[in-house]
Amino acid sequence: MPHDILGNIWNRFATAGKVLGYEDRLMKELMGFKMRLSFDLDATIGGKPERLKAVRVWHRAPLTDCIFKGGTRYRKGTTLGSLESHAVEMSIKCWLHDLPYGGAKGGIDFDPTQCTPEELEKITYRFVDELDERNAIGPFRDVPAPDMGTDALIMFWMAQRYSYLHRGEPYAKAVVTGKPVDPYIGGLHGRTEATGFGLLIAFDEILRYLGWNLDNTPTMAIQGFGNVGMHVAQFASEQGFKIIAVSDEFGGVDNGKGLDIPALIQHARSQKPATVKDFPGGFAIRNQDIFSIRCDVLVPAATEEVITKDNADSIVAKIILEGANGPTTPEADAILNDKGIVVVPDIYANSGGVVTSYFEWARNTDNFSDTRVPRENDYTTVIAALEKMMRHAGQEIVECSNRHRVSLRLAAYIVALEKAKLIRARRIPDYALEKFRTKR
Repeated sequence: MPHDILGNIWNRFATAGKVLGYEDRLMKELMGFKMRLSFDLDATIGGKPERLKAVRVWHRAPLTDCIFKGGTRYRKGTTLGSLESHAVEMSIKCWLHDLPYGGAKGGIDFDPTQCTPEELEKITYRFVDELDERNAIGPFRDVPAPDMGTDALIMFWMAQRYSYLHRGEPYAKAVVTGKPVDPYIGGLHGRTEATGFGLLIAFDEILRYLGWNLDNTPTMAIQGFGNVGMHVAQFASEQGFKIIAVSDEFGGVDNGKGLDIPALIQHARSQKPATVKDFPGGFAIRNQDIFSIRCDVLVPAATEEVITKDNADSIVAKIILEGANGPTTPEADAILNDKGIVVVPDIYANSGGVVTSYFEWARNTDNFSDTRVPRENDYTTVIAALEKMMRHAGQEIVECSNRHRVSLRLAAYIVALEKAKLIRARRIPDYALEKFRTKR
């Protein structure tokens, strides 16, 4: 039976709210949704007419004029229920970094690999048409980004369609982020690599403040070799880590002496579909074997709930660096904590993507009032700005963890909800309500 992912998140909200002393009315607002949208799309897939289900969900924004932000997923099994938890987690990531967004998530329930490029483009246009008809997309309304099954090209199609529908509207290209890097299209250098790079910055910051020292050549195992896992492997290898095992949904490979990461990336990209399976530079392993690999750092970078009570006991890594959203169940969290394994939580560790999305949006809207936004669109400047924000958030999380004697995960929730004070500020204080009742 699947776990109640959203219920687990609400439990963390409630616990963080108690630490902060938030009143019940505020917590009820924080633990609800602004909008749940579901509609059908006419489409053609493989030359056959289809009827697809599409969804978009908004969690909560700090103020009524704030924008919603979150990924767009093209994947079988995409439903409102499956995306609600991701929208809430996006809110936490945004608030953690003081970004003026509420969390959102959306997508279409289908397999994009079964479409021709022309069919995929038409489905994307239709999706934008339907969102626009419902006033659920816009550069100052709701700004999608890439997610599973979508990429820079699909973001470009979305921006083009919106621009067509709103010809002449200022800042139309800011309607999505994660676009191709081009002065006219508006993409940001470093956006694709941001989540992977941010993971390593988060890891380094947490280690530094915990006072931990790993061996001169720390070892790493990575579960998942998509955009996040691949870039983590690349950056970690360049920084002196020894990547000893990698797996994906089709299989895996390990080598105690260290995998040749450039060769592994080339091999994975040459396969259809992309996979590390059958890489000649190591020994074949099953996907699930990655969790029992003896290493310093384990990086789950695929899907949610892969570390459970059934395999947590077999994990012998010192640190788990969460690259995926929600990869660890609460039961597994408790087991890992008892074993002394430090978990760097997803809501902080993989937040580099939304930070650079904010940079892209701010540049596209000429919004440079925030001095954190890089003035130049070059890789070095963007990455430096990202690193500064990741380190600042990491310091706040560790300080909160030490102050309240809670896990890093709960500390991240506490810091984020404390920064959601704009929601709290617009509410009528309890003492004012009490005076009102007394007068009546």
